[in-house]
Amino acid sequence: MKKDLMQLRKDAGLSRFQLARKLNNTPNSIYNWEKGISKPSAESIYNMAKIFKVSTDEIFLALNTTNVVRQ
Repeated sequence: MKKDLMQLRKDAGLSRFQLARKLNNTPNSIYNWEKGISKPSAESIYNMAKIFKVSTDEIFLALNTTNVVRQ
């Protein structure tokens, strides 16, 4: 089952504030990533994978993307 970014964070026992501190970012940025409003940097994706002990692919899949590519 695919987990979203919020679920990965909660499974790790981290608040938005705690994750933001670990990533040297803001809680508002974490919120925006979880809601699909903005995307994390490659460095943040890599660091989240390490923090959550998952692959970077799982982080990409967990990002709540609302943009759809149209042909």
